[in-house]
Amino acid sequence: MENFAFEVQLNVLGYELQATEKIVNGENESRVIRQNVDFDIDILSLELGLAYYFGANRR
Repeated sequence: MENFAFEVQLNVLGYELQATEKIVNGENESRVIRQNVDFDIDILSLELGLAYYFGANRR
């Protein structure tokens, strides 16, 4: 059992950056920067895995 690993992946954290500029007649009118950080738990996106490591050293 030393060479086995049980892996769990759950996508819960996201980050989004949006920068917008409004230009009228060649001059900068405004610039808006929005940053979103979201935390979302979705049980249906849970991913499970089992891994075996070949050639792992025994202690």
